[in-house]
Amino acid sequence: MSSGYSILDGVTPEDLGLPSKFADFREIQREAVQFGLYGPGSGVDERRFIAMGAPTGCGKSLLATALGKMAGCKYAILTATRALEDQLVSDFSPSGLVNIRGRRNYHCVDPDRAGDPTWDCDRGDEDGCPRSDGPHCTYRSQVEEAKASRAIVTNYAYWMNVRSRNSMGLEEEGCVDPIGLLICDEAHKAADELSRFLGVWVSLADLHKWAGEPVRQCVEAAGGREWGVLTPAWIDALTMAWGAASRRSKEIEKWFASAAAAFRTSKEYRRLEKLIGDLERVVSLGADNNWLWRVTKSGIAFDCIWPGRYAERYLWTGVPKIVLMSATLRPKALSMVGLSEAKYWFREWPRVFPAANNPVVWIPTGKMGVKAGEDELAKAIARADEIYDEWAPGFKGIVHTASYRRAEWLQSKSRRGRHMLLN
Repeated sequence: MSSGYSILDGVTPEDLGLPSKFADFREIQREAVQFGLYGPGSGVDERRFIAMGAPTGCGKSLLATALGKMAGCKYAILTATRALEDQLVSDFSPSGLVNIRGRRNYHCVDPDRAGDPTWDCDRGDEDGCPRSDGPHCTYRSQVEEAKASRAIVTNYAYWMNVRSRNSMGLEEEGCVDPIGLLICDEAHKAADELSRFLGVWVSLADLHKWAGEPVRQCVEAAGGREWGVLTPAWIDALTMAWGAASRRSKEIEKWFASAAAAFRTSKEYRRLEKLIGDLERVVSLGADNNWLWRVTKSGIAFDCIWPGRYAERYLWTGVPKIVLMSATLRPKALSMVGLSEAKYWFREWPRVFPAANNPVVWIPTGKMGVKAGEDELAKAIARADEIYDEWAPGFKGIVHTASYRRAEWLQSKSRRGRHMLLN
């Protein structure tokens, strides 16, 4: 049932320049757009963050695009999966939505390289492609198109990468219409995406090369433990490595006309710049007792404990209006990105598909764990075959197992194993 007036009342997708295959907005989409723009309304305080639990099947892609259109400003939509990014591109590119991704998603148009499927803009940038970042570079052309557009779709990783280097990234220089709305789709994954972006791994070779003795002392002080809280001693060691690597980078830069020329030409310079950026992040953020170090096979990983502390700097990046939505969004997920209840309005809508159409059925059978005996496993196979016999004549199905070995075993024991394909 409608909650009342919606800014989309009397408006069709076609009125907003959206594809004609969308004949009209659903009631839940109208309500969600109204809530996304104004929250509860009725004179309550405005809040920068709006969170929406929008169920599967409500049409979040159309909802997000309509929300951006009605906001009246430049907007960006973030996704956590390539599949959703592709879907948005497929459905809404004709209506002005521009997609931008990392360099490796674009291939060079240089006639000398066009026939090489491995020559993408990422490799070209590293191997001195003459078109790299120039007016005829495929990737650079897409970046400029995104900057000029009023509607962008990209992924969390790319967004944070660009905005961490320039808080006005993806906006034209001196523009009067900066990004005013950020729509975070699949927002239940936002904390994980932020944590993954912030995490740093440094090889032991680099650590020992640029700060050998202090790093060894930190590892020895751990007393055999393979992880721990980042201590001042670690910060000092990483600062030393950062300084030494930076000095070497400056030496290399002197050999070239500019830093850009050094980056295009010298692989050592590019590798050092990556290392310097990683070390700088840990050194600048790691003194707040919110970071861990962890030994890996050939290096040390540095990860934050509570990524939400850095959400403003790397994720929200000063955008004045943020809308977070997901089918499984809960207040706990919002707290993981640093949002207290006083900072956002939250609303969720009931499920679209009837629960009776997708029941979960539990049939007590036998044990399937690693300690299960042959008798228990035989019971499980017999029960599984009963289920297959009931559904197999008219349906395809999928069976989830805990390992490839268990999948192979199940296939070999089942009466219908010859019909199974292992993934």
